[in-house]
Amino acid sequence: MPTETLKDQALLERIAAQAAERAVKDTLTQLGIDHTQPLEAQRDFLALREMRQLITDNQFQADLMHLRNWRKTMEGVKSKGSLTFIGLAVTGIMAALWIGFKEMVTGAGG
Repeated sequence: MPTETLKDQALLERIAAQAAERAVKDTLTQLGIDHTQPLEAQRDFLALREMRQLITDNQFQADLMHLRNWRKTMEGVKSKGSLTFIGLAVTGIMAALWIGFKEMVTGAGG
């Protein structure tokens, strides 16, 4: 009898270990982690940890805010520069048309 109990216990332990291993693999797969590459997963988690530390750093956040303000300023300069160029072009065309019209009227009357 003790031998059968030991065999039953060993069988139960093997089944439990296999079930636990399968559950862990299924969970990792559902999370998008390749369980066949544990070292790669560890590197990914390390990178995430470093990214979290970086993102929560006040100095880094201030740098990002400065870069955002710089980008918005440059976009504004680009937009205003384009608008200025268009305004100058339209003004030049209108001036040329006015001078041509004035010459036409003055030349015809004189």
